Amino acid sequence: MDNSQYGSPSAEWRSYSSSHPELKMDEDGFNDFGPGPGQFPNPTALRDAVNAAREEASRSFLSASGLDRKVSVETHDVPTRDGSTIPVRIYRPLSKTNPSSPSSTNHTTSSQKSQPAYLYFHGGGMLFGTVATEDFSCISWSLALGFPVISVCYRHTPDFTFPTQIHDAWDSFEWVIQNADKLGVDPESIVVGGISAGGCLTASILYTETRLAREQKRRNRVRGQLLIIPWLIHRDAYPLGLFKEEACCSMVQCRDAPILPKPRYDMFTDLFKVEKPKEERLMNVGLATEEELQGMPDTAFIVCGWDMLRDEAFVYADKLERLGVRTKKHIFPGLPHAFRKYPDLPSSKRWDDLTVESVQWLLRDDSAKGDEKGVWKTEIPDESTTGESAGAAGSL
Repeated sequence: MDNSQYGSPSAEWRSYSSSHPELKMDEDGFNDFGPGPGQFPNPTALRDAVNAAREEASRSFLSASGLDRKVSVETHDVPTRDGSTIPVRIYRPLSKTNPSSPSSTNHTTSSQKSQPAYLYFHGGGMLFGTVATEDFSCISWSLALGFPVISVCYRHTPDFTFPTQIHDAWDSFEWVIQNADKLGVDPESIVVGGISAGGCLTASILYTETRLAREQKRRNRVRGQLLIIPWLIHRDAYPLGLFKEEACCSMVQCRDAPILPKPRYDMFTDLFKVEKPKEERLMNVGLATEEELQGMPDTAFIVCGWDMLRDEAFVYADKLERLGVRTKKHIFPGLPHAFRKYPDLPSSKRWDDLTVESVQWLLRDDSAKGDEKGVWKTEIPDESTTGESAGAAGSL
């Protein structure tokens, strides 16, 4: 395997970075810790600062756009297997004919007609993210889709390590399924998706659900999965032997890419504390055998070319396609992991559109859908693209 043609900085990135030196884009993600300006003494301090900035960005974009007045918001305390709870926030477009209060807590909608839903897990290396960091993104998606987006705020490192996040993801999925009627959600039209670390959690849910469906001889309760820049293979289990040569593997080629350079990737990995990384399948769904993946539903991928995680998606997509799983595959050549954090970068609007298009595609009943095996759609912006896109998705 060799996908290194996607791994050099794009003209779009170089142009935007040079035009905005104040953003210091090429330094993003390096030198998180230390005594220098903007550096932090420990992961908790870094997490708190990143979360505060993300929350402020979300509030700012909502205030400027007014989109929060077009949805209702419910926050539920969902029980977990260890006796704790995690917040799950549900965003619903308001009816134009019968608008209600734009926000509420622990509100259920059993009287509403059931609708599809997008169950979403945020990114952040299992370290970053709060229920509020995702407000703008989830509200935008809900309005574009016309149905509920359900955002799960799983617990984070360094306070909670593997497998807590995996368990929180599964427990929240089961809660949605068991409460679908009260939530006004069609249990047969649920798409599960996530960004980066959230992609890891999405893949773990689909692996477990698909295995249980086979064992119990029942249908898979997930309509489809959306994997955006997903983390699918643990560092210490990485299959370097699959590649033409080690240097062309994204884990090596893109180690100095911004936003997720190797020092930050290693920090996320070390904080997660997977004790037996080569044996933990739910941390290595990308390495699952074809037998283990039998029965997987349709899967959509959105991947960055200049990203250490790039090739994990290629490995996984190849396995799914060999099994006949229908896929939708898009790659942004020469753009780094989670470039969407820069909302005026021209490709950021396409990222937003692709997210919505992918969820819609996964809900289609078209038996002929699906990309050609092994062929990825490359996303390169038109020169005239203005990139007028607002908001910042929490996607590290």
